[in-house]
Amino acid sequence: MYRMVWRAGFLVLLLLLFSLPTASPCYLHISDACGYKNTTVLVPVELVDVHNSSITGIEFELAFDEHVISLTGVQNGVLTAQPEWDNPRKRAEGGKYVIGVVGTSSKAISNISRGSVLLLNFSVTGSPGEKTWMNISNIKLVNASTFRYNSVAVSQRNGSFSVCAPSTGCLYGTVTYACNGSGVEGADIELKLTDKHSSYKKSTITDSDGGYRFTEVPYGNYTVSVAKEGFLNNSTSLSLASPVITVDTISISSPMKEDLNNGSRPAGSGDIFAKIKTLIHNLFIWQ
Repeated sequence: MYRMVWRAGFLVLLLLLFSLPTASPCYLHISDACGYKNTTVLVPVELVDVHNSSITGIEFELAFDEHVISLTGVQNGVLTAQPEWDNPRKRAEGGKYVIGVVGTSSKAISNISRGSVLLLNFSVTGSPGEKTWMNISNIKLVNASTFRYNSVAVSQRNGSFSVCAPSTGCLYGTVTYACNGSGVEGADIELKLTDKHSSYKKSTITDSDGGYRFTEVPYGNYTVSVAKEGFLNNSTSLSLASPVITVDTISISSPMKEDLNNGSRPAGSGDIFAKIKTLIHNLFIWQ
């Protein structure tokens, strides 16, 4: 009996450990964006998943097609607000821009999941339908304890900028797991116009962070639906009447099932307890 209880406890511990979300590496993310010709657009640069570090300085290089957009200014973000952080600086260098901002140790960036560090002010110069990538490289972060660059491991997530045609816009959104809030990769997304006289719809899949986007979408009322094998479908409604709209985050959860989502990740609490119940039942059969 003692051996049976010990074995059950050990298996339960393994299940709980494997179900916990793993810490993601810190990265700098520039959001996808779009806008009309001869307008200005603010594009946020975000720092994501900063853990066990205190950051007091950020510098990176940014490259894009200047025939499509032009960088006219840089502003402080939410995490680099004045007066504790200086005004951001930018300089053109070898076909790229070097952008940086420095703060004080009293307002260092630490233990955050996501937040903007800079806002890039772009003037849209391209024609409708044109697009450019916005590529971040050579990122340097200053650690508050050492005051040295490159003391924090960091990667990048690049974005794109699209020039919208009149009366069209772009939709951006994120799909997360209900059990832990992490992004869902590989979920099927369908955008459908709710007008019963129209068959307009578009589809895509989520990226590694659970993000998705639709560009050049005509103004109107839409439904965004999410589907992923092993999980319950979910959807949300929205109205597009501006160049850019961020869709409310959509969460998906799994029903109670004993196969832990057929290998999908991560499992919800219902899946874990259902699996534990099966394992304990099997333990009694083994005896």
